[in-house]
Amino acid sequence: MKSLVISFILLLGVISAFPAHALQSDEKSDEFVLENVDAIQAIAIANQWKWSNKEIKSSVNSREVVFQFPGGKVKKIPLSEEKMVVAFAPYIKGTHACITHNFSSCQGELVQQTFSVKAVDQDNKNVLVDETITTLQNGFFEIWLPRNRRIMVSVRGGDLIAKGVIETFPDSKTCVTTFQLQ
Repeated sequence: MKSLVISFILLLGVISAFPAHALQSDEKSDEFVLENVDAIQAIAIANQWKWSNKEIKSSVNSREVVFQFPGGKVKKIPLSEEKMVVAFAPYIKGTHACITHNFSSCQGELVQQTFSVKAVDQDNKNVLVDETITTLQNGFFEIWLPRNRRIMVSVRGGDLIAKGVIETFPDSKTCVTTFQLQ
C-alpha cells in the first residue's frame, strides 16, 4: 500500500512537470478521438476543435470531412452516400468567398443568430427542411441535404430574407456565403 501511495505521488510529480497543453491534446490522442466516428460526429468535433484545437485544420467537401494534423497526417471520414452537408453563413454587411467549408478558418458575420430556414427540392417540390436554426459561434449553420438535387433555400431573420438555389451534386459547394439578408 505504501509503495502504491509513493507511486501515485511520483506520477503526480511527473504530470505536473508537463505543460497543460501537452496533456490536453496530442496528435495520437486527437486521431484516436476520430476513430469509429461517423460524419455527423466528425463535423461536431471539427466545429469544437476550431476553438479548442486550433492547430488541427478541418474542412468538408461533398464527399468527406478532412482533418489535417500538424505532423502532416490526414484523416478522412466519408459522408453518407445519400446526403451531404452544406454550411451557410447568412450575412448583412460582410462575407467571404468560399467553395469548401473550412471549420477551422471560415467565420461568418452573424454569430449565434436564429433564422427560419426552408429548403425545397426544385424537381419534386418536396420540403426538405423547414425549421428554426441558430448559427454556431462561427456564424454558420449546417444542414444535411439529399445528393444530386437543385434546392431552393430561404433564410429569414426577422424582416430580412435571403434566397437562392444551391446544388448537391458531386463537387458542389459545401460553403454558402452568398446569402445576403435584405
